[in-house]
Amino acid sequence: MSRDTTELVSCPECNGKMLKEGDKLICHCGYQFKFNQNIFLIENKDVDKSKFANLYNENYYKCPQYDYTSYRLEKIVALARPNKDKRILDLGCGPGEIAVRCARQGAEVFGIDLSRDALRLSSERSAKDNVVIHLFEFDGEKIPFMNCIFDTIILSDVVEHVEDHVLNNLIEECYRLLKPEGRLLIHTAPTKNILFLARALKIISAGNIDLHSKLITPEYEHLHIRYHDAGSLASILKRNGFYPIIWGEIEYLKDNKYVRSIRRLGFIYDQLWCLAFKNLALWESVGSRPYLLDAPSELKVGINDSLYMNYGLYDAENGFRWTSQMASMFIRVPRGNKISLELFAPRRNKGKLYLGRHQIARFELEEGQQSMSFPLNRIEPGVHELRLKLDKTFNPKKEGISEDKRDLGVMLFGVRAD
Repeated sequence: MSRDTTELVSCPECNGKMLKEGDKLICHCGYQFKFNQNIFLIENKDVDKSKFANLYNENYYKCPQYDYTSYRLEKIVALARPNKDKRILDLGCGPGEIAVRCARQGAEVFGIDLSRDALRLSSERSAKDNVVIHLFEFDGEKIPFMNCIFDTIILSDVVEHVEDHVLNNLIEECYRLLKPEGRLLIHTAPTKNILFLARALKIISAGNIDLHSKLITPEYEHLHIRYHDAGSLASILKRNGFYPIIWGEIEYLKDNKYVRSIRRLGFIYDQLWCLAFKNLALWESVGSRPYLLDAPSELKVGINDSLYMNYGLYDAENGFRWTSQMASMFIRVPRGNKISLELFAPRRNKGKLYLGRHQIARFELEEGQQSMSFPLNRIEPGVHELRLKLDKTFNPKKEGISEDKRDLGVMLFGVRAD
């Protein structure tokens, strides 16, 4: 328990300063935290938590359906922008998978949760990874920290677990805790719209099309209190002084043919992402794709790249991603003259490469690993969508090669614009 950490803590009951006495933090009003196994636990108060709080136990966090996908985790960490100069709060930190990733990148990280099981798992995870996470038990109402001390606050898969009045209180607290230039990061799934679609398809198909079970684990569905769309989320954020940017994506159902056929409508998503700012000027500066602010001019595919993958690329493997027939990503183009690809083609193929609206190349691929470079003419510097379109794919399952059922194009290792 470091002195610097304790000086950031305020009493959740009276907002008073809490003083260190042995292994405790004590306020003059009597509120206490006891430091036990690297966790600050509420000591002398009967905490009136949510009636569901005791259900967020070790079994819940270790069930096979709990979302530890690299897609979600890598994107959240990238949006949080952790580094040695940042102080980050993971509000509803669960078993600590996000907090630990942020700490690995040098950030000073705090995690709070209602669940003592979650805090214990976070403590074990941070010890295993040899990083420091400052963990606090949360009473569900007042977050025990001073005003304006965090650069980023993360609410990952929390908002669907609370009622509107509770969420309103959490958002109000986030506004209090963030620095003037800070950001609030929210991820929630599934969305209200995708569940409506799932119900409609199930009715129309007489029960033969069941998307609902792919979105929610049945034994834990009772823990989902309120589903959101962009409008409901924006309303609560604006009410509390935030300027939000909200966008949707389809990931969990991206391989479903029914969802693929209607995704082009543009308002059906299986998850929502949000960055919200206290500062109007900062909000105006980031545009409609705030996650592309820091897009690099070189992508090492499969390594912390998920923020810049758009569609048509499968999950990262050992330093690469398989593409489908059409793959799209974002890259920053400096004032240079070429773009280069590193890839492996399992067989001969043909392709086209587009940057924004411009077709920049037609090419033929020989079997094997290869490097290709193409000149850039009349392309303005900035962040652009890069699209790779192949003539054909292959399916390992159909061809008797393996049990892999995916339609695969090429293995993409790297992209560079210079």
